[in-house]
Amino acid sequence: MLSKKKFDRIHHTTLRILEQVGLHIPNQEILRKLQYKGFSIDFQMQTIKFPPSLVEQSLTQTPKEVRLYYHASDQHITLGGGKTHFTPSGAGVAVFDLSSGERRESVSGDVKTLIQMQEVIKQVEIARPIVTASEFGTDSDVVEFYLNFRHTKKPFIHRTLSGNAVAPVLEMGAHVMGGKEDLRRKPCFCVVYCPNSPLSFAPENAECMLAFAKAGIPVLVLSMSMGGASAPATLWGQALLINVEVLGGITLIQRLYPGTPVLYGSVSSVFDMATGILPLGAPERGILHAVCADVARRYGIPSLMGGMNTDAKRLDIQSGFEKALTTLPLLGKADVIWGAASMDSANTYSFEQLLLDDEMISAMRRVQSGVQLNMLEEEFPLVCETGWSGNYLTVGHTLKHYRSFWRPSLMTRTDFDSYMASGESLERRCKKRITEMLSDAPPSVLSSDIDQELKEVLTKRGIPLP
Repeated sequence: MLSKKKFDRIHHTTLRILEQVGLHIPNQEILRKLQYKGFSIDFQMQTIKFPPSLVEQSLTQTPKEVRLYYHASDQHITLGGGKTHFTPSGAGVAVFDLSSGERRESVSGDVKTLIQMQEVIKQVEIARPIVTASEFGTDSDVVEFYLNFRHTKKPFIHRTLSGNAVAPVLEMGAHVMGGKEDLRRKPCFCVVYCPNSPLSFAPENAECMLAFAKAGIPVLVLSMSMGGASAPATLWGQALLINVEVLGGITLIQRLYPGTPVLYGSVSSVFDMATGILPLGAPERGILHAVCADVARRYGIPSLMGGMNTDAKRLDIQSGFEKALTTLPLLGKADVIWGAASMDSANTYSFEQLLLDDEMISAMRRVQSGVQLNMLEEEFPLVCETGWSGNYLTVGHTLKHYRSFWRPSLMTRTDFDSYMASGESLERRCKKRITEMLSDAPPSVLSSDIDQELKEVLTKRGIPLP
């Protein structure tokens, strides 16, 4: 874990930047609200400066855990309890078509399919719409919320891009959870809002973020800084900027709506000067996010960090290599790792990749669990009895324990001749499994009454049903 000395350096430098530079939010109404909460406001420059005492006080008001609930249930996932959970990346605008394999624009049918898959797979515990229902234009985010409520009971993460979308989303959530106060007590989703690095919030993002916080919905403040472009070109400097942006956003939320559950997040990376892209499979990314996760843990705030990412354009060696590279440093550090299903620097998403990522996560969790050392009461006499030339295939000890070995369900372990005789590639096995999943998927996980109530929310806004 990050040493106290290094953490103190980051924290105190963060306080100085928030006090001397602050954040830029071009929204007069929000600035007026914050003026009454002790912030120093420059209405002409549209900036907020943070007295250090306000930041420190806000940290004491921030919950140490976030609970996300399954539909109308007491069953929940606790973030901040030491376990690492997984969620897909999201808001993509392109997919690799499941039938043709060709890259195309995503539509609501893709959103539905990916959510149905997430309801079935085991390792991705927090769902996401993943891609955009592009045919719905500015109403796409409301449709994506609707599809998420309708096709999985798992808690999920998403966002709206317009303040007008907040009310219908909260209305749908209240129908699912039993009422507005039930949704506040047992939120079934978390919203995500990103600063515009460096040190700025878009007015619509800030408006939506604070509207959801007012309703008690957990908020993920997620930096998307680019090292060398919108952040310093050193990892320590980038970690500092991320901390300023995230801590600033959390402080705003806690000053206006104390006790709102929040997540400390980053999906940042270093900028590739040769290609002009943000490479999400870069090895620096795992290092950077391990530091950020340690900073969040020092504050006692649950964290979400980007991992499981690749810049590869197909299911290939690069894809698996980069996904492992960006994930392993975060196991046991970040409370949530965000990135499953993503490819092509999170510009394109893949149904098959989501399935493979689920299997990869299962294997990495087995690596993380390590060896459970016992006192060898069984093993000592077993080794003595078996001796020099025996084997362990038929002994009771093996029959008792061998099922604990991790086994893949998609990747192959057959001999070469059997593999060739099967004629099935890994991609084909994934497609077959997805077809089976979809054939078993129910039309909706909601009761017919609640399903109808959600449909009416869309109808009132003039949105056709997807």
